[in-house]
Amino acid sequence: MSDHGAAAAAVVPLASHPAVKPARHEALGAQVFRSSWISLAAQATQLAFRLVSTIALARLLTPDAYGLVAMVTVVTGFIGLFKSLGLATATVQAPQVSHAELNGLFWLNVAFGAAALLVAVAAAPLLAIVYAEPRVTPLIAGLSVTFLLGGLGVQHHALLRRWMRFGTIAWIEISALAVGTVAAIFFASEGAGPWALVGGFVVSEIVNLALVWYAVDWRPTRPRFDARIGEMVALGRDLTQFNVLNYWARNLDNFLIGRFWGAAQLGLYSRAYQLLLLPLQQVTTPLSSVAISALSRLNGEDLRYRQAYVRLLEKIVIACMPMTTFLMVNAHPVVNLLLGPKWLDVAPVFVPLAVAGMLQPVSATFIWMLVSQGRRGDLRLWSIVGPLLSCVAIVAGMSRGVIAVATFYAACELFVRAPLLAWFVGRRGPVRVSDVLRAIRPGVLMSAAIFVACSALAASVPINGVRGLLLSALVALLAGGGVLLGLPSGRRVCADVLSQIKSSGAKQESRAEAVLLQER
Repeated sequence: MSDHGAAAAAVVPLASHPAVKPARHEALGAQVFRSSWISLAAQATQLAFRLVSTIALARLLTPDAYGLVAMVTVVTGFIGLFKSLGLATATVQAPQVSHAELNGLFWLNVAFGAAALLVAVAAAPLLAIVYAEPRVTPLIAGLSVTFLLGGLGVQHHALLRRWMRFGTIAWIEISALAVGTVAAIFFASEGAGPWALVGGFVVSEIVNLALVWYAVDWRPTRPRFDARIGEMVALGRDLTQFNVLNYWARNLDNFLIGRFWGAAQLGLYSRAYQLLLLPLQQVTTPLSSVAISALSRLNGEDLRYRQAYVRLLEKIVIACMPMTTFLMVNAHPVVNLLLGPKWLDVAPVFVPLAVAGMLQPVSATFIWMLVSQGRRGDLRLWSIVGPLLSCVAIVAGMSRGVIAVATFYAACELFVRAPLLAWFVGRRGPVRVSDVLRAIRPGVLMSAAIFVACSALAASVPINGVRGLLLSALVALLAGGGVLLGLPSGRRVCADVLSQIKSSGAKQESRAEAVLLQER
């Protein structure tokens, strides 16, 4: 690819760059719907791989091994936030991006990734002292390689999200996950212990980087920094501040449990949390990219923005709340089936975390609104208030053990943090709290019906093994589906999904160049 001159690169829109592959032209609602279903289908495939990984590794590794890696990832996850500095979101949200701007952001991400690697390696001995666990030192050093690998691919991933090429993103993520899963299982079978998990992460990151560079033809040139990069960095800075504080709100429990209760207890707690996130992230993670990209382009069109947000929230709640309720009611048989008998102590921790998990997908959509509406001041304020509330709850339960930590955290999420965030976001902008309450009503009623029906079944019939869980799932499907179809709003959501499926199929042959870029 030819090298652009400095002056030309500063003014040439990215769509004019020879490497650009614009997205296709279609109505925004249809494109969002199509992209959402592509992402959800990909997440279903990833869920299958993660289940295989969870089942296999739980039988090859001990709670102590998982606890050691959880100790490490608490720290490396925090340092890793700085490898991107929120610059991927800045690329996605910007109305236009030139080659010079993208090039400058790329080199910033590489620099941040390299710095994160050095910081992690330097801090490893100190963290071993804090944890009173010398085994974490080499694990931190090994896992920190992913910082540099990740920094090299941040902007390429951002371009794919900007162009809404979620099919390509799905192909890359599934391939990287599959290879990383196979590698981790192989390493574990060879007796690598916690290094099996670290090795799987590193292999997956290498494959991800190779594939994203193959998929995106854009290549960086010599480091130059466009004048508008400062504005984009400011957005990334505000988003990173939120991510940093929110990260500790969600990981302070892991850090404190590892420090005061040891690797084995942390292994049980982290497995409970990951078991909860395993299905939830298959919905919220792909939709986050789609939603922020789409809502950012509707900012300023209040009616369309509100309608688009409510339609997304309705589907998220219907997908997540009933599923989380089912897992909560059947915590013991699910843990026994997926992790094995030696992990049954995970179940009492999983139940209160599932209560918090019902609201976390909803809370995530509130952050989408702050980002897509450009409410940087509100984002900064909540990045302090929200994590502080969670940290107080975690510390309050720490002296009583891991179950108490999970219970206090869930109570804070249910009664304080989520309601306060809903009010905080809804006091301005096109979406009000009343819109949110109407949107979540079908999911809440479905969850209540599933809880009653599955609890009654468990009280009368032992739920063991695959057959028992299938019977409970059938009861949940009948109870939740009956409520959904019995509500006018539920029937409207179902009709909306069917309509979008038909509309998306009818437009398969008529897609042209994307209007979303608006940069040609």
